[in-house]
Amino acid sequence: MFKKLIIPTAVVAIALGGYFTYNSIFNKKFVNKAYNAELGEYYGIDLSKSDKKFSFTNSTLLKEFIDDYVEARTGKQNVIDLNFIDVSNLEDLDYVFAGKYSIVSAKDFNDKKLYENNPYYIAPQDRDFVLICESLGSYAVDISKWDVSNIKSLDYTFACGKTNFDISNWNTASLESLRATFALNEGFDADISNWNVKSVKDFSFTFYATTKFNQNLNKWDVSKATNMSSMFGNAFVFNNDLDLWDVRNVKTMNGMFIGARAFNRDLSSWNVSNVRDMSFMFQGATNFDGDISTWNVSNVTNMSSMFSKAKNFNGDLSSWNVSNVTDMNGMFYRASNFNRDLSSWDVSNVADMRAMFTEATSFNGDLSSWNVSSVTNLSYHL
Repeated sequence: MFKKLIIPTAVVAIALGGYFTYNSIFNKKFVNKAYNAELGEYYGIDLSKSDKKFSFTNSTLLKEFIDDYVEARTGKQNVIDLNFIDVSNLEDLDYVFAGKYSIVSAKDFNDKKLYENNPYYIAPQDRDFVLICESLGSYAVDISKWDVSNIKSLDYTFACGKTNFDISNWNTASLESLRATFALNEGFDADISNWNVKSVKDFSFTFYATTKFNQNLNKWDVSKATNMSSMFGNAFVFNNDLDLWDVRNVKTMNGMFIGARAFNRDLSSWNVSNVRDMSFMFQGATNFDGDISTWNVSNVTNMSSMFSKAKNFNGDLSSWNVSNVTDMNGMFYRASNFNRDLSSWDVSNVADMRAMFTEATSFNGDLSSWNVSSVTNLSYHL
């Protein structure tokens, strides 16, 4: 039995975001905000046949409506047309097509060891919460004609999913945040190469664990970006050029390619002079062996686990200025192919060198000239 959707009969002519609002408190009904009155009803009707738009000004209520509407239409249409929905008055589409998820505090997540029973999760370092995917959402919908020209945020919009979406022609000129937009979506591989992302600052977790995504993004203007944390983390098949990217304003790249085991592209032209955090950047990027010898890493303070388990990496890092780095914990841990001359490195400010070369089975460099006077932890160093 389909859910009973009660919406205004006048809805085809009136913007819901103006006088009417979808409110779950009233049993999934559209209610007149001024008079709190129910105004007519539909029962799972195909609203895409209307020649008018249904407008929303609240993305949370939009998600509730879409979930109910899709449930009511499932079985009647192979692809459910949602282009009757007007999102032009919205500034975000956060979580709208996300699967079932829960949000817990980072403290509870760690203290209760919730990671042991929840393999699908997103744990941003700059937030005090963790998003746990409980089930992957499946939305066979058409949203190709949505006017998203005023949308500033697509945070977690398609996260925790297994559906591909035709959104290649979206006008994304107003976008400022793509945090975890497609994270943990096992079906997404749409061509979004023409998206306008020139105003986006936050690319953290954008394609995290997108197990099918491998599109060309080289023409993206990312010059405003400041955060690329875990952007391609665990994007297992991604291996496209990024050499044209202007990353001069990025401050954090921690985990950017963590677990991106197919990735091995030329990043030699990148200007990383403003990056502070490169921890876990190539951890587990088992195929990566790019030439990054000329990178200006003079402002980086954290290189912990940067090449950990990057088993093919053997790049020349001899000219790197690491004088501001304080953490090299596990930097080359299990980097089994690495064996380069690091004798000229200024490590005088490094405090943590735990397991720096542990199980880096090829490494036999002479480090006798290193000034390790600031190091407080050398356990399992070699």
